[in-house]
Amino acid sequence: MIAFSAIWLFLIAGIAAFPMFALRKQKMILWDYIYPFTGMVTWFLISGMGSTVSLSNLVVELFWIAVISAAMPWARWILSGFDSKHFKAWSLLLTFLPIITAVVIRLTVPTLPE
Repeated sequence: MIAFSAIWLFLIAGIAAFPMFALRKQKMILWDYIYPFTGMVTWFLISGMGSTVSLSNLVVELFWIAVISAAMPWARWILSGFDSKHFKAWSLLLTFLPIITAVVIRLTVPTLPE
């Protein structure tokens, strides 16, 4: 389980690397570096909530959380071209989107068979 989680974290970091380096020229805040990983951390913190967690739940739920988390830096990169006045608001919104996704997925997905 730890190795599987490490693989997801490396994939998220690799996919998120290009937009993060492209955004270096703009003003960035701490949340811009944290939000790709908040969904996974939240899932592990709340894994005791809802139904019991099987390894199938780990794989399926973390896959979708990783997809959302990897898409957030790309969304931030695209949105940075439209509106530069509200970059702090976009960063905070994109930080909480993976967290909300993790909570919704964890509480709505039933226990999957192994």
